[in-house]
Amino acid sequence: DSWAAKDYRWQFRTFWCALLWLVIAMVLVVTLIGAAVGMGLLLALTLWLIYRSARGGMRLLDRQPMYV
Repeated sequence: DSWAAKDYRWQFRTFWCALLWLVIAMVLVVTLIGAAVGMGLLLALTLWLIYRSARGGMRLLDRQPMYV
């Protein structure tokens, strides 16, 4: 695989994992009992997305393959 193909795979995995966790967190947020857990998941998801975006962007600018 080229560095670009690995970067696309990184982006693809980031998107689908984030979407899955977003749906889970939103379901928890709308329930009274799971609201605190859902908000914690949303915070963790936000931090994870910032990390994945920054890490992927740095590797992309350096034209280095992502380790997937």
